[in-house]
Amino acid sequence: MNKKTIVITGVTSGIGYETAKKLFLEGHHLVFGNRNQEKAIKVKNEFLSLKDGKIDLLEIDLSSFSSIERFAYKVIASYEKIDVLINNAGVFSRKKAYTLEGFELAKGVNHIGTYYLTELLLPTLLKTAKAKVIMVSSVGCYLGRIRKWKDFFNRKSLNFTDYFDSKLANLFYANSLSKKYPELIIKAADPGIAYSRIWKWKTRVGESLDNLYKRITISSEEASRVVVQLASSNIFDKNPNLLFKFNKAVKLPRRLKKKSLEKVVMDLTKEVVDNATRKK
Repeated sequence: MNKKTIVITGVTSGIGYETAKKLFLEGHHLVFGNRNQEKAIKVKNEFLSLKDGKIDLLEIDLSSFSSIERFAYKVIASYEKIDVLINNAGVFSRKKAYTLEGFELAKGVNHIGTYYLTELLLPTLLKTAKAKVIMVSSVGCYLGRIRKWKDFFNRKSLNFTDYFDSKLANLFYANSLSKKYPELIIKAADPGIAYSRIWKWKTRVGESLDNLYKRITISSEEASRVVVQLASSNIFDKNPNLLFKFNKAVKLPRRLKKKSLEKVVMDLTKEVVDNATRKK
């Protein structure tokens, strides 16, 4: 197996942690992008206690364009190639919360932040032979709708709606990347309905729901298998499908087949990012 330089965001828990652990044990050089460096250091030390290997830590907060830029520029300056970029980090917010640039938090981090990071890293990805970009998607992508364009990225909707919409927007971006840059391998991973602390239940009722949720979902370790497969194996590299579960391609959300909708989403994404960066 070829040892790869893999940049992965959000590795301190859940699917990101399990994905990073598996890839590290396979012997790949990992670059962790995390907001909480204290937790990232603990994960790094834990992995290095299992075997020798190479792990670099860089700070990134996907809710801040300045942080994204600092991270991207350090990566570009430090590494001649990026074999795989795994866009794993994501958030979910029940209350009104916004990024530093004023985007609703879930859409701002999960889609806008991911988009901006990937765009900044494209020059290095494009000069790396057979480079991959992997979006860690969610079953929520099938429930995304993306409507009311005018203030879509700034408006707070129902709790889960923003999360679902952000995951659908991720797929629109992945699809547009695959068409624009055929020399890149663009894939999206559907981990299945996995247990995650992203929901962060804090009330007694919430804790009860969390316990039920844990019983009926798969583990983060099991969910991570598809991400690892897409990152380290070439089994699906030439497969024309975009979205995969472990060992198989799956159908895309129906809305993803609407080319006019993809254009609207990507034009709007570029517009809001361009406007935000011009203001800096």
